[in-house]
Amino acid sequence: MPVHPALRPWVQDVIGYDIVCAPDLVHHGLPSTNITVILAFDEPLDCGWAGAEPLRVWTLVGGLHTEPVVIPTHGLQRGLQLSLSPAGVRRLLRVSPAELSGQLVPGDALGRVLPDALQRQLQESSWPERARLLERHLLRLADAAAGATGGPSAPPLPRRGRPSGRAELDHAWERITAEHGNVGIAQLADELGWSRRYFGERFHTEFGVSPKVAARLARFERATGLSRSGVRLADVAARAGYADQAHMTREWRQFAGVTPTETLQELPNVQEPRSP
Repeated sequence: MPVHPALRPWVQDVIGYDIVCAPDLVHHGLPSTNITVILAFDEPLDCGWAGAEPLRVWTLVGGLHTEPVVIPTHGLQRGLQLSLSPAGVRRLLRVSPAELSGQLVPGDALGRVLPDALQRQLQESSWPERARLLERHLLRLADAAAGATGGPSAPPLPRRGRPSGRAELDHAWERITAEHGNVGIAQLADELGWSRRYFGERFHTEFGVSPKVAARLARFERATGLSRSGVRLADVAARAGYADQAHMTREWRQFAGVTPTETLQELPNVQEPRSP
């Protein structure tokens, strides 16, 4: 679904999905550099970490994570999925990305930003109306945040030697994601005029993951995108910045819980922009 221009700094994409599959199929929700919001329709979403007690919720927020989210499909998956940038989490959900890191949070725990009434209203609507309702809700959240903070504009990136702030960290995050993780951590710290240790501490406090983990997530995200587009796995490893295919497979298993081939045999990727 198209993202409103006013929401593009915070919302990476909005996907409506309606998938019929084998009743015993278990989907592995992959880590990425985005924070995921899911609004399920028809049946609540069952999800959890491997070996842990699953949640059963209508609305879910998944923070940055480094292991797969295990989702029994029960033969049907239908709902809306939003991918938010860390800045979008602050703006729309009114929480820090670090507060959500490694967490699966029921939407109603965040109060008015994701109320139960929104999920019910979306479920009872047609797909075109769902897009309009969700867009209006997100725009209201963005406007409310602007009023609370005094405006939508982020401060300019400070020059070297000036006191640190969130703008530097957002700049570093954008560099890591734009270059798919293939940027040196020491180089980023030097660009900001910080020591590597101080940069790492501030980065982890803000995002809930270290710069190194963020780079690994960005590289893995690049690899999954290339593989789903039909690129051969051996070529994916080189283009995504891995030392070799074996290196990529080790990283993939850690993040996805399965091999690259098994991932590609699972559900259609709901990250792909298409309508149900």
